[in-house]
Amino acid sequence: MISRTLFSFALLLSTVLGVRAAAQGTPQTNYSLLNQEIRAIIAESRTSATWGVCVREIDAPVSVVCENERRLFMSGATQMLLTTAAALDRLGPEFRFRTSLAYTGTPKAGVVNGNLIVRGRGDPTLGGRLSPRPDRPEDLFRQWAGEIKRLGAASFNGILILDDTYFDDDTVGPQWPEQETGAWYTAEVSALCFNENCVTFVLRGKRRANRRAACRTIPPTDYALFNNSVLTGSRDLKEGYVRASRQFESNLINLTGVVPRKKEMRVRGAIHNPPLYVGSILRKTLAEEGIAISGGTAMLRDLPSADFYTSGACPVVVHVSPPLSEIVEATNRNSQTLYAEAILKTLGKEIRGEGSFRAGSEVVVQFLKSLGIPESFVSVADGSGLSMANTISPQAMSDFLVAVSRQPSWSILERSLESAGNGPNVGKRLEKALETDPAAPLRIGAVQGGARATYSMAGYATTAGGQRLAFSFCVADFPLPAAQAYECMDRMALALARSALGPGL
Repeated sequence: MISRTLFSFALLLSTVLGVRAAAQGTPQTNYSLLNQEIRAIIAESRTSATWGVCVREIDAPVSVVCENERRLFMSGATQMLLTTAAALDRLGPEFRFRTSLAYTGTPKAGVVNGNLIVRGRGDPTLGGRLSPRPDRPEDLFRQWAGEIKRLGAASFNGILILDDTYFDDDTVGPQWPEQETGAWYTAEVSALCFNENCVTFVLRGKRRANRRAACRTIPPTDYALFNNSVLTGSRDLKEGYVRASRQFESNLINLTGVVPRKKEMRVRGAIHNPPLYVGSILRKTLAEEGIAISGGTAMLRDLPSADFYTSGACPVVVHVSPPLSEIVEATNRNSQTLYAEAILKTLGKEIRGEGSFRAGSEVVVQFLKSLGIPESFVSVADGSGLSMANTISPQAMSDFLVAVSRQPSWSILERSLESAGNGPNVGKRLEKALETDPAAPLRIGAVQGGARATYSMAGYATTAGGQRLAFSFCVADFPLPAAQAYECMDRMALALARSALGPGL
């Protein structure tokens, strides 16, 4: 037993020394040293967690590194790669979402004896980060008010109707974490969205510690109430933290945390019932522009006869989203859950005639099968990876990355990945690695995701020798903070990029 322990220690020590030698410039001429380096990084994590690794050459059917490559792991936000690739293939990079404003009746002396109707068709970007002025999302509705005035209308004697029937009424995905309700990344999914179905809370610390921070909202609204428990930190506090949460199907958002003195922090809180949020902001904005709606607000799906309320509707304006190619970039680089889910449901509606999580997931699975990915190695429950029911093996993810690299829209997908200095997670950390070693080759593009002690990273790396690789790193039952799991994965990706391996070696 002692001799076996000494042998294992000697093997680990020689591996670590080999890793350090490689980092100092020792050339690598085959994959054995790279395998040793990856396994040494796993060993240095010093946990009982289960790791899965699969690294493949892109230009040849060669597996470079394999560890538990057929085991299923929760996919996390890497699931968005599958969703967006399927959308680029099935819908096309120029696909655009449309949201329309229409009315019934005829304007007469400034009054319309009819209803105002907003029809959503799944656009998750309406009033969001891709808008011309994200800090003033309501400006879009001011433009709509201008179009209404051009009709000669100043008031409507009917009601405001919100049509979100392009999707089904399941706004929360299967097995989403209820304890994280209210966080921006758990925003409800609807065919009618606004400001990414969130309210942005802007909190500013006071001059004295322990005073309640001042708070304002973007957009200005009373649709969501909030309980502000955020305090001003002590004089030596440099970085604060703020969290938004709420109960399921509630619009009372609880704000907790601490902000530095006289400094500003922002947090986004996800609201309940997005169509009514749209109606609230639209009605408020129209009133500010002098346009009144005398009746109440109603969801089209709740009305007894949709045709009775909408028959003969005339268009006022049709808002067109940015092309899908731009939305995909924002989705993957920012791990934008709502965008991924809206894309998934749109796939279901456009391809299967049903805007649901189930139908969209079926389209993604069929797309993966067309790439040669067996159903036994992947399970799709939603578009973002927020559901615990999403699983994929490292081999299936790497095979997917290799196969999709031959698709016509691959350059769009590759451009959507985080890279050094370009992205909030992987990109930020790679930028720091580049600061410490400016000459290092860091041709890495990746996304990450995870929760509940399971984390993943997937993407592409090009070695110093010019070899293009696709990789998938996963870990389950990781007992340490997520940052330490991602640190290990960063080291693995850097090991690939710094390898001297070239084509044919």
